[in-house]
Amino acid sequence: MVALAPMRAKKKGRGGFPRPCVRSRDARQLAAGPRRGPMIAVMLMAMALEFVIVGREYRRALPCQPLPWSPMPTHDPTSTETDADSTANPAGPALTHEFEITDEEAHERLDVVLARRLNLSRAQTRKLLEEGGVHLDGSPIGRAVKGLAVEPGSRVGVVGFVHPRDRHAVAEPDAALVVLAEGAGWVAIDKPAGAPVHPLEADETGTLLNALVARWPEMQGVGEGGLRSGILHRLDLDTSGAMLFATEAETWDRLRGAFARHEFAKTYRALVAGAAPDEGRLDYKLAVAQHKPAFVKVAEGQGGRPTRMSYRTVERFERSTLVEVALETGFLHQVRVGFAHLGHPVLGDTVYGAEAAGAAPRQMLHCAHLVFEEIEAQSPDPEDFCEAIALQRTGA
Repeated sequence: MVALAPMRAKKKGRGGFPRPCVRSRDARQLAAGPRRGPMIAVMLMAMALEFVIVGREYRRALPCQPLPWSPMPTHDPTSTETDADSTANPAGPALTHEFEITDEEAHERLDVVLARRLNLSRAQTRKLLEEGGVHLDGSPIGRAVKGLAVEPGSRVGVVGFVHPRDRHAVAEPDAALVVLAEGAGWVAIDKPAGAPVHPLEADETGTLLNALVARWPEMQGVGEGGLRSGILHRLDLDTSGAMLFATEAETWDRLRGAFARHEFAKTYRALVAGAAPDEGRLDYKLAVAQHKPAFVKVAEGQGGRPTRMSYRTVERFERSTLVEVALETGFLHQVRVGFAHLGHPVLGDTVYGAEAAGAAPRQMLHCAHLVFEEIEAQSPDPEDFCEAIALQRTGA
């Protein structure tokens, strides 16, 4: 047995209670009782380890279910309710289209494969890449790698893709619209200078198409569809005059074919710088040198698309000439580039006009007359065009 020393009655411990006077190590251990701290720590560690092992096995058995003691709510797959956090995707944005490169597509250009798979034009594919909506093997890519040769087995994903045909222009019933002529499946309107023809985004307003679909809702989806529904030909933003639209698919096919075959008679009026010849032809090969912003040049040597137009002088002024142009083909900026190459740029043309750019508030080009079979639309000179002519007559 362990001998204990006699107690000293007068000594007080913590809290004022008597404490034993222990004179040996064994006596101190016996007086304090067994040491339980290490034992409790070992027991807690064992319990924690068991908790982790059980939880891991539970997750393996039910990978799609939360643990019973998890504070996170469960998801009912039959429920239509969602919350803001449930739509978050920590792995990346949700893909609306995804496909795998086949052996037949191996080593093709990425943009070519995208255009074919998604039924897009080259311009639409380029826009999709520029917006960063294309992923290759899980990583976002841009336009810089559009010519990348894809490998078989690679996965291509597209984020937030809506086909251009599935977009619809917002109807604006109160928007101003001047109708020049109308027939079965078509309508000709008077386009003001500065008015965009169609929206570039689905929520854009203030274009001719917004006003048109409010009055002819059936033209949504006609022709190229989407945000270019019903459009048969183009006029530049700052060009005014007659413009034709189709409101029915069958009419669009017929009239689009007539434009492609150059069967429409198209007459433009333009104020050009300097003393232009009495009459002449401007038959050039043109090529698009730049897309954004668009810039067209006369192609030298091989390449380019043949274009044709004739003109005659209507009135001469001291520093300019009013000409009437018969456009036989339709190419981007054809009239503007042709007269600039001739040395008589259109007044007010900030792209090709050089010294003539400041001579008018906008490019003085107006589509005056469109004729094909039963269709005839004539647009009078707009107010700013008349003012520019009057100013040139004064020699100011």
